Amino acid sequence: MIAAQRGRDDAAGRPALGPVTSVIAEETYPFGGFAAAAINTPVIETCTMLTVAGFLFVTDARLALIGVGTIAEQAVVLPVVQRVINRITRSRIVAERAATGATVAATMHDPGARFRAALAASRNAYRLRMRMNLWKAALKSGLRLSDNLAIMLVLGIGGALAVRGETTLGVMVAFLSGLKRLDEPWQNLVAFCRDFADAQVKYDLVRAAMAPRVPVPGQASVAAPAPSAVAVNPPA
Repeated sequence: MIAAQRGRDDAAGRPALGPVTSVIAEETYPFGGFAAAAINTPVIETCTMLTVAGFLFVTDARLALIGVGTIAEQAVVLPVVQRVINRITRSRIVAERAATGATVAATMHDPGARFRAALAASRNAYRLRMRMNLWKAALKSGLRLSDNLAIMLVLGIGGALAVRGETTLGVMVAFLSGLKRLDEPWQNLVAFCRDFADAQVKYDLVRAAMAPRVPVPGQASVAAPAPSAVAVNPPA
């Protein structure tokens, strides 16, 4: 990153100092924590899920289908919502770079006009961050609702089977315990997938920042925009 900054001439290097500082200070930080769990988390959690799922199918295949079906339904919904979150994350990072660049420029040249541009860019970044948080909260709530519905189905269907003598209360208790142990590694995998998607978006943008003279389709330049170019409304 520093080498790429030194390769610019003075005219291009000065307005890009703010965004480059933002890249170094914030966007590269998550890579270290993600790299530490990039291999062991999916392997351990997947093996745990397979072991618990096998136990559930041995205990009662009919009830096990409810738990596995819940995970399958979440696995279909999760990528769809995550793609929306990724688009908002990409726009938010670009907006934060623009806000940082405009703020740095406001301290160097024409403070009045550039300060208004920096304020508009900061509001844009804030709106994008709030929109991203809303989508994340909705996804988390939907997954939790799906888990609770699965438990209710197990209790209802298992109770009906127990009344008919096709299962016992002991099997239901063991199954509910196994269902909880199946949910724990799945939630860890969901969190891992979210971290992976976030790291991938930031990695792509950092790579684009390290080669600022090569335009990236669909992405804003890392250089700070002029005051008139700062978007007040969030990108579509």
